[in-house]
Amino acid sequence: MTKPDEMGTRHTIKQIEAALCQADGQPSLAARDLGISRQAIHERIHSSPRLQQLIDEIQEQNLDCAESALAKAIRAGDGSMIRWYLDRKGKHRGYGSKSEPVVDQERIRQFVESLGEDPKVLRTVSAALSSIR
Repeated sequence: MTKPDEMGTRHTIKQIEAALCQADGQPSLAARDLGISRQAIHERIHSSPRLQQLIDEIQEQNLDCAESALAKAIRAGDGSMIRWYLDRKGKHRGYGSKSEPVVDQERIRQFVESLGEDPKVLRTVSAALSSIR
């Protein structure tokens, strides 16, 4: 089935599929290869479950490829890839960087005392501290 794109150009679903496969599922690259705008190809993809499924399949294949390359790099001893993997997948074993702020309770107490007794100021500071805990 053909459907008009911009300026009367017609591309079949098969032509768009071929362009998407050639472009590794990147609609912008496929649109350039077909000589149409990104908006036109996105409209066609949005209206076609078949094209949406193709893009999903290509993205899954790309993930498989990336995971395979990552595993090879880890087995080869690539330190940066090992750290990256442990930061993301090794948290349950204690790996990864801590993103929680370290709060020194004594310094906070001293800071609050230095503000004085003004209830409005204390409420504002209390609310701010509550938001970071």
